[in-house]
Amino acid sequence: MEEGSLSALKDLKYGKLDISFLGYVDEIDDSEIQIDEFDRQPFSILVTKQNPLAKRTTIAFRELKGQPFILFKNSFVHDQVFRTLAQANHMRPAVIFRSIETQSIINLVAQDVGIGLLSNAVKVTNPNVVLLKLTDTPQPKFKLGLATRKDTVFSPSQAKIIEKIRQVTFHSSKS
Repeated sequence: MEEGSLSALKDLKYGKLDISFLGYVDEIDDSEIQIDEFDRQPFSILVTKQNPLAKRTTIAFRELKGQPFILFKNSFVHDQVFRTLAQANHMRPAVIFRSIETQSIINLVAQDVGIGLLSNAVKVTNPNVVLLKLTDTPQPKFKLGLATRKDTVFSPSQAKIIEKIRQVTFHSSKS
C-alpha cells in the first residue's frame, strides 16, 4: 500500500497494516507501536531554475509569502510541517495543487507551476529544479523509521523478510 505516513500510522494502530515505513517529525509516543528510526533529514524548498529565488541556496519560510505551493495531500507529514511553518511565520500561503506522488510535485515545480516543500530524504534529480535549504529555527527534521505493532507475531517467513529489510535499511543509512 502507498499512502501518507499519518494514514499508515493509523492503519498500523488499528491492525490494517503489520509493518510500514513511516515518515514523522514529532516522536511517536504510542504504547502499541514500535518504530526504529533509520534516517533524519531537513526540509528544503523546491523552485524551478527560472524562479528568481533559484539564485539563492537558503531561504526563510517567511520569504515565501505570496508564492503558490504544490504539496502532498493532508495524510502526509510534509503537510503537517508546512502548516507548522506557515503558522509560525503568521502566513496563509496559497496551495494550488496537492498530490500523493513525489514525482508529480517535482514535475510541476520544474514546469514553474509553483514551489514545493520536500524533505531531503527525497533525491531530486530533475535538472530544472533547485533546492533551497530552509533557515528557520527550530528546523523541523523528517525522520524515517520502520514501524510495527508491538503485539504482532510474524510467521518465520515474514520475520526473515523483515530482518532483510532491517539489514538493508539500517546498513544503508550508516553508509
